[in-house]
Amino acid sequence: MRKITILLFILININFVNAQNLVVGFTDPNEILNLNSGSYAYDTVFLINNATLNITNQTQFIVNDVLATTGTSDLNVSNSLFEVNELFISKDSSTVHLSDTLTLACKIYVSNYSILNIDSATVSIPMTFKSEFGWWGFNNSLFEITNSDFNLGTGALDGSFTDSANFIQTNNQFLSTMLPMTLGLAGNSVIIIDSCLGGMEFVIAENADVTIQNSNFFMIWYTFSDGDTANYDYPPANSILIPGSSNITGSYQFSAVLPNVSGLDLDVSIQNTDGVYWGIISKKNSNVIVNNSSILACGFYFDGTTRDRASGFIDAQFYPSYSSPFLDRGFSINNTSVNAWNFYQSDTSEIIIDSCIYGESLGFGNGVTKVYNSTCDGTGGYLGGMDNSKTYVYSSQIIRQNGTAQIVNFKDSSIAWFYNSTITGNIVVSNDVQLFFGNTTFTSSPITNNNAYFAEVWIDTINNASINSTVSITGKVWGINGPSNNSMITRYVVEYSLPDSTGLTLITDSSAASFNIINNTLSNWNTQSLSVGNYLVWVTIYVDGDTAISCRREIFLDNNTGVNEEKDSRNISIYPNPATKQLTIQSASKIKSIKIYDLFGRLIKIVFSNNTLSQTINIENLTSGLYIVNVTSEKGNSKLKFIKE
Repeated sequence: MRKITILLFILININFVNAQNLVVGFTDPNEILNLNSGSYAYDTVFLINNATLNITNQTQFIVNDVLATTGTSDLNVSNSLFEVNELFISKDSSTVHLSDTLTLACKIYVSNYSILNIDSATVSIPMTFKSEFGWWGFNNSLFEITNSDFNLGTGALDGSFTDSANFIQTNNQFLSTMLPMTLGLAGNSVIIIDSCLGGMEFVIAENADVTIQNSNFFMIWYTFSDGDTANYDYPPANSILIPGSSNITGSYQFSAVLPNVSGLDLDVSIQNTDGVYWGIISKKNSNVIVNNSSILACGFYFDGTTRDRASGFIDAQFYPSYSSPFLDRGFSINNTSVNAWNFYQSDTSEIIIDSCIYGESLGFGNGVTKVYNSTCDGTGGYLGGMDNSKTYVYSSQIIRQNGTAQIVNFKDSSIAWFYNSTITGNIVVSNDVQLFFGNTTFTSSPITNNNAYFAEVWIDTINNASINSTVSITGKVWGINGPSNNSMITRYVVEYSLPDSTGLTLITDSSAASFNIINNTLSNWNTQSLSVGNYLVWVTIYVDGDTAISCRREIFLDNNTGVNEEKDSRNISIYPNPATKQLTIQSASKIKSIKIYDLFGRLIKIVFSNNTLSQTINIENLTSGLYIVNVTSEKGNSKLKFIKE
């Protein structure tokens, strides 16, 4: 123990050479330090061995970086102004008692038989985004909160309790602009909630034991894992105060003792609680049937080396009968409504979300998510990732329909690419995230925290031009650094190719210390000696010397110098738009041919016309999304866009 303490002290001095530090219990393992007046600010504070730190009598005490209590140390705070930023660790049978006015702008970890108690306190947790801070309990620890009010700003706590950790709340209130807390529960953890207000979300699995009474507003997720089976009716959505949720009067219990439920190792008990929403996490090798219920969210969790595709899922639907397409699990619903479909990827799994309207997608570990022609509406949360996950989004919409919470939220070392997509709502990236946009529109600039970085490349709409001319390629090449990030766009390359992406030819290769080009010329393309036809123009950006993202636009080169596409387009109309089964093109001049391209420049359909002024095309077999129509008439070429519903 003495060697460990000495090593800890050495590490403190190595890592915080210029920091203001406080170590209690080093020279005297039983040291007692009483602070009952004045103001103190430290970068790091460590309580070790059997040390005691008492803070009382309106003392102001601020820890800027790390507060750690270890061994059998004891920290007591009362009648004072107490603030911890960044990180709070309590471990190895230490005890912490906090009360009165607290600011806990930090992540909190309680482990190894330690106790953290917050009682009769007004607590500020000034978050600006979801999961900025969180609470974690491990290995027989106790996290106990009583008679306290919490203001969480515009964020929400996340975290988990595992390995026989205990989390007890009594008579507390949580205030936030979103659901204040999302916690995972597993490994024989125990949670007891009594007389609390404000909203909590619990994802329950693996021997967790949950008791909730005399409270309101909860989201309860049941996790069905390998070997779990259930044929079950959830309590009805009968709440008057909180529509769509259940009002539990009397007692309700969910466990393996119920008829038609087996394999479960979790236990949920709820008494006299209003506003309970139900969620399902379906894992592989489980078999779940839900009947006659109202489910706020159904989530599918993929792990291992799973490769699968989700298609056709639509939020806010009533299903008389439906079975999911995934072969590694059974999941069916009957006479049941689902407000949001969610997808979760972990390990090295890879999931494709195609042609869906869904509520949430999150990547964990090294999971890979690919989204095509879909809409994330945020009803189940947001689109995001953490750890080392990777996310690719193509020709999709990400939109926050309700509230002001972020709709895109990536953290840790995750990385994401968005192509030809639209984002409506707040975007937040934190820690070491890299976020890249190519020809993607958004309503507000991303918020980059910590060491996060955002970069965008955009090519302005180019519809047609002439051969044997110089075409100005305009657009954007720029980025936003987090406070701790120094990355830069050091190079961009402009190229052109044939519509099938072959024959890539360099136009411009520009290098510099950094680029910040917004709505300006990126390159001038000399089309001398090129043939009439369709081409793709590409722009690729490099961050710190590495390829980051490319985007492209299609352009038609003709030999009609001076043809104004916008003028000609006014003489051509397409209807209906959006269209479902048929699309009609009406022209003031005779139509020769009609070509339909997707947003990747691929030719989808071609129709030759007999020099008519009107042509109707069957588009019933096209997938939903945005398309470009190239109309060749007697007067040249025109391009228009339409949406296939």
